[in-house]
Amino acid sequence: MELLDTSLPFEAQSLKSYKVLIKNTREITCRIVSDSMEPLIRIGDRVRVECVDTIKSIKPFDIVIFLNQDKLFCHFVWNISIGEKSSQILTRSLKNPHHNDLPTTPDQILGRVLHPQLSRRTRLWLILKTLFKNSQ
Repeated sequence: MELLDTSLPFEAQSLKSYKVLIKNTREITCRIVSDSMEPLIRIGDRVRVECVDTIKSIKPFDIVIFLNQDKLFCHFVWNISIGEKSSQILTRSLKNPHHNDLPTTPDQILGRVLHPQLSRRTRLWLILKTLFKNSQ
């Protein structure tokens, strides 16, 4: 299975090539180099990533690998806006769960992490944390 190192600079063309690879092989493995999803995903962990065919197959709280500028990130999906002409995905990290990342477009998504996934308990904690943060 192909191993993708997320610490290396990445280009949009490389993303397209890896998307084709994932589609053909069903999944690839990515090595995580950031603590943004700790304690769920730690630095050095390897995660299996599957192909995402359409934005409609992405759900809130899915963990995705996406391209932002020239780096790959592994964060969870907070919100999805599907429009007639354009769509966007808002992601967040577990390290800073009440701040949205820059909006991501479907073509920036490499794939969805198969394992680990956010538990129901963690999802509820994230929702409550956001609600109480906004009510202050």
